Amino acid sequence: PFSFTINGKAFDKKSQQTLTVSITLVDTKTKRQVAALESNTETGIYELKIVQNGTYSLTAECKGYLYNSVNVTVNSALPNRKMNFDFSMDKADVGSVMVLNNLFFDTG
Repeated sequence: PFSFTINGKAFDKKSQQTLTVSITLVDTKTKRQVAALESNTETGIYELKIVQNGTYSLTAECKGYLYNSVNVTVNSALPNRKMNFDFSMDKADVGSVMVLNNLFFDTG
C-alpha cells in the first residue's frame, strides 16, 4: 500500500527551544481534515503518514505563537516518499507580521 511520511520538529524561532504544537492536515480539494496530532512534548518532533494522493495544507498552532502553514503535494509516483518540514514558530507579539498562506474562500 502507498504511504507518504512527513516528519519534522517544532521550535521557537528566536530561542530554538522545542515546542509542543498542534498539527493538522487538511485536504485542500475537499477542505476535510484528514489528520490531527501534537508534536512530542519533550523533543518537538512529529510524524504523520498520508495514504492518498493529493494536495494538503499542513498547519502548526501553539498558544502564544503565530500559526505556521505550508502546502504539500503527495503523489504515489514520487521516488522519495518522505518529507521533512520543521516548524519555526514566531511569538505573537504586538506588531508581529506574518504571511498568510492557505486562505480559502467559498465562491458559491
